[in-house]
Amino acid sequence: MPRPFCSNPQGLTAIASHEQNWNMGRIATVGEFLESGTGLGIHCLDCHRYVELDLQPVAERFGADYLIVGVDTPFRRSLKCSACGSRKIQMTVIAPGTRGHTISRD
Repeated sequence: MPRPFCSNPQGLTAIASHEQNWNMGRIATVGEFLESGTGLGIHCLDCHRYVELDLQPVAERFGADYLIVGVDTPFRRSLKCSACGSRKIQMTVIAPGTRGHTISRD
């Protein structure tokens, strides 16, 4: 049996309970993220800084059809860590209702 990625089963249960109400279909544009209540976490792979991105300003500047998820999108290429300047960035989709929650990875 595969080992869970964290030792906090309550945290996993909380996330799993939200998945039943989450449309797991394609979400790629800023408008789709905002409409579904889905969040976007940005991780710096160099300094390990993490932020949950506010997508409303992105929608206001670039429009609801602006593509934010993809291997080589203008959005992805524009990401840079504000703490260390690194462009080694990982994006994480955050299910609705789970924003701001932290799961221990002990």
